[in-house]
Amino acid sequence: MSSIGLSFKRGDDNSGWAYLGAVVADDAGKLVVRSIPAGTPAYEQGLNSGDQIVAVDGYRASKTFLESYLDERKPKDTIKLTVFRYDKLRDVKIVLGADGRRDYSFGKLAEPTDLQKKLYHGFLNADL
Repeated sequence: MSSIGLSFKRGDDNSGWAYLGAVVADDAGKLVVRSIPAGTPAYEQGLNSGDQIVAVDGYRASKTFLESYLDERKPKDTIKLTVFRYDKLRDVKIVLGADGRRDYSFGKLAEPTDLQKKLYHGFLNADL
């Protein structure tokens, strides 16, 4: 990316953050599991795509609540999700993992050359 005047920045390791590994969505006021990538704590410990999460450790579940609740947890903490699966209520205990994902970003070079400025403008139709 330096050829067009940008630098690539690798963010900090997120391994200190608790990680569930389920993609959830608010569906008409219901918290529904949309997908679960293989190898994630949610996948390995029995959460299923299509489950409706109704409670997290006894608290009413919402997407906002779940995200903030996970922010307060650490890897290896155990949470209990109460879910509806095919209209049957069940509890799923999950030991949270460590978030191995990283954040990445691009930044502008401090002193781009004229060629880099030209290429940047041609690529993004904006000035560097």
